[in-house]
Amino acid sequence: MKKIGLYIMSVLFLSACGGSTTQLIQGAGATFPAPLYNKVFADYKAETDVSVSYQGIGSGGGIQNIASGIVDIGATDAFLSDQEIAEQTNELLHIPGVLAAVNFTYHVPGIEEGDVLSLDPATIYAIYNGDITYWNDPKIQALNPVLNLPELEIIPVYRSDSSGTTFIMAEFMSKANEDWESTFGTSKTINWVTGVGQKGNSSMMGFAKENPGAIAYVDLVYARQNGFPVAKIKNKAGNYVIGDVENATLAALGAQIPKDTRVSLTYTAGQKAAPMATFSYLLVRKEQNYNKRSLEQAQELVKLLQWMYTPEVQASHTELYFAPLPKNVVQLGLNIIGQITYDGKAVVDTL
Repeated sequence: MKKIGLYIMSVLFLSACGGSTTQLIQGAGATFPAPLYNKVFADYKAETDVSVSYQGIGSGGGIQNIASGIVDIGATDAFLSDQEIAEQTNELLHIPGVLAAVNFTYHVPGIEEGDVLSLDPATIYAIYNGDITYWNDPKIQALNPVLNLPELEIIPVYRSDSSGTTFIMAEFMSKANEDWESTFGTSKTINWVTGVGQKGNSSMMGFAKENPGAIAYVDLVYARQNGFPVAKIKNKAGNYVIGDVENATLAALGAQIPKDTRVSLTYTAGQKAAPMATFSYLLVRKEQNYNKRSLEQAQELVKLLQWMYTPEVQASHTELYFAPLPKNVVQLGLNIIGQITYDGKAVVDTL
């Protein structure tokens, strides 16, 4: 998709021959769902001739851009807290865009194809705290007695930018490990004590791919598309699971989803629930009459959001290792889309 500067006004109209019009909707934010958004937005262009640009700049950037009104959609893996919402000048709506789970991918020569590394929260903390520095450490070996773990230095990789992926991983770890909670806490930015920082899921994956010994937390699609394994992580039920489509779905089905859909899916109950599952949210301004936007621009945005909830689009999520949103979440999302207004009137009523 052609890269477009972030400070272009949110919607641009280009007049074509014969008076036809092509509209551009601009989004920016989380890198976690970027592979899926780029695919479905390309599909939308093919169906409607409406272009949608998405820039993966991190959840923090997505929140800033929609708050500033320079994009139509801001994407974040971490929903805004009550305090963050109260600090906003304009009301923002949270619309679930995707469901998936954060996973730890690793580059450890010696582990045979088909074997899978297992890690628990205490071991993950020790790796990112610098207490465990080699892959053949007895604590890792105890969790993986049948694996051939090399005497290879561990390179913990972390997000250097403001990241919802970091928030989800840290939220899980804070719930599961008291040491992590007191040392690192839960935030989109962490004061790391060791390791190598990278910006975005793709850079995290790229570094891990090129550097033996690395471990990084990314969305499953980044590992799978690069042919890399992901570790089984100990969940709340005490079972070791990966964050695949099935287990992410189980995490969501086990949660009580509020009307505004802001909910934590990390460390939920369930025998096979992915421990680091999350919705990634599309943030839009409730009132669409800003920055000289027209009603037509607001209508095109609402049409896109409704289209993303169609059964055909939802079913396509699994192609990139994302889970279709549960039916109750789709209905809640449609209800929220119905709250979008232009001059105080519901946009859906004007379609």
